[in-house]
Amino acid sequence: MFYKMLENRLKTNQTLLCIGLDPDIDKLNDCGFKDSLFDFNKLIIDATYSKALAFKLQIAFYSSFAKEDELLKTIEYIKENYEDIPIILDAKRGDIGSTAEHYAKEAFVRYGVDAVTVNPYMGKDSIIPFLEYKNKGTIILAHNSNKSAYTQDEKFDEKPLYEHFLDNCLNGVKITPNICFVIGAQCLDSLKNMSNKFPNNWFLVPGVGKQGGKISDIANYTNKKESKLIINISRGLYSYCCSPDKISEYARDKSEYYFNEINKEFNL
Repeated sequence: MFYKMLENRLKTNQTLLCIGLDPDIDKLNDCGFKDSLFDFNKLIIDATYSKALAFKLQIAFYSSFAKEDELLKTIEYIKENYEDIPIILDAKRGDIGSTAEHYAKEAFVRYGVDAVTVNPYMGKDSIIPFLEYKNKGTIILAHNSNKSAYTQDEKFDEKPLYEHFLDNCLNGVKITPNICFVIGAQCLDSLKNMSNKFPNNWFLVPGVGKQGGKISDIANYTNKKESKLIINISRGLYSYCCSPDKISEYARDKSEYYFNEINKEFNL
């Protein structure tokens, strides 16, 4: 079970830190590092695993350069060497049922990940195929923090638009602990409201670090004693240079910094 893997990592490693594996191939080439995304990922994984609650891979960083083989290789490496750490595929899939079935198969069968992000815009038909994989996690986009997504906050019948989409998506769906939600780090009121509404579910929180979200703010808007947060850091862990040792050292130092900050704010 995806949520059990999260609970076990939290219990054994006292961590809420999610390590994002989104290598920029252009920057790797510019700095003289060979363009193997897997080689770069391996350095980040080995440097940060002890601090990781989960690893998250954004599929676009691989598929845009036809590097799906290195995405799969990265996933297999994590499974073989750090099997207790759950793997999230950040794909934001969302389509009609027949297509969603194939997206679910892509995530859970082809790549064999433990959870995938999905978009609720087209209603519950677009998420049901993912929920049929009972041991896997379905992470539903709830409230994004990018500036141009302001329409999510527009109110209809005294309720913001993002809540209407979620209500429609979850209508008649059994809310198991394997259902999770994405709330951007700057969407603090939404994070507070949603975490109170779904106290048994986990929340993926992107936007810390390079995007300006603060861990202290997240802690002040959630239940510190019962935190079910997957706080993602991606670009903030990377040093694009030609030295593998420096890449590893930078990632190790930054992951330890964020790990300690999270532990301090959440009393882990």
